[in-house]
Amino acid sequence: MTSKTTNHESMLATAIQAARCAGHHALDMMNTTQASIKNNSDLVTEADCQCQTLIIEQIQSRFPGHGFIGEEGDRGGLFKQPPSGPDDIWWIIDPIDGTNNYAHGLPQFSVSIGAMQHGRPIVGVIYDPCADHLYTAASQGEPCDNGVPIAVSDESLSMHCSVGIDSHFGDTIPPWVYELMVRTRFRNVGTTALHLAYTAKGGLAGMTLFTPKLWDIAAGCLIAEQAGAIISDWQGNPLWPMDPSIYEGNPIPSIMCNPVVHKELLAMINGA
Repeated sequence: MTSKTTNHESMLATAIQAARCAGHHALDMMNTTQASIKNNSDLVTEADCQCQTLIIEQIQSRFPGHGFIGEEGDRGGLFKQPPSGPDDIWWIIDPIDGTNNYAHGLPQFSVSIGAMQHGRPIVGVIYDPCADHLYTAASQGEPCDNGVPIAVSDESLSMHCSVGIDSHFGDTIPPWVYELMVRTRFRNVGTTALHLAYTAKGGLAGMTLFTPKLWDIAAGCLIAEQAGAIISDWQGNPLWPMDPSIYEGNPIPSIMCNPVVHKELLAMINGA
């Protein structure tokens, strides 16, 4: 076992502990926390900010030289703290993915904690506290759901397969989205991280995203990729490497699918 593998396993263990702690705190505050609107569109709750602080404090105590990007920063912006050590490791955090669900008392949200090094995800943890499901991966290990190895499905697009569709369409809905809705059992559970987890375990054959941020996908992309998913932008280009040091919250239109559906969906998007 290499020192790199050992370090990734230590980081994964720390992320698991932080995700569980934040998830339990979010559950304790559910239905009592106050929500407000940031950036004239998105909801944020007191629990979002508190959970992010809990996560950063736990990781920082174990890895003081690492950097952080979190969804919840000052005045509605992102939180960003560059690494001070030589390893170029950034933790990418969404303390409550699915805040709209959470703020309305719907038990469908997750804690997403990823780590990136040299522009690529190396650790991913998604915790669903309501169902007590923990999805995990490190760059040198198997992706798991509660410790059980998972893999993507081998389904193709059909009326029998489920595909996750983002609800943040932007100004217009492209025609291929309507085609996808007609051809499949489309789903939206209100949390991008869980869409990625469900793709990784084969519950969804794939998913498409219009305006995700890095904190929505960093953890889940590693889990899904390790499980056999292909991840790309809408033109089929890989998402990684991506430099967290210059990331300022721009959307990352992308698809994450099993290999069969990835090919089919790219053809649909690009009119092939």
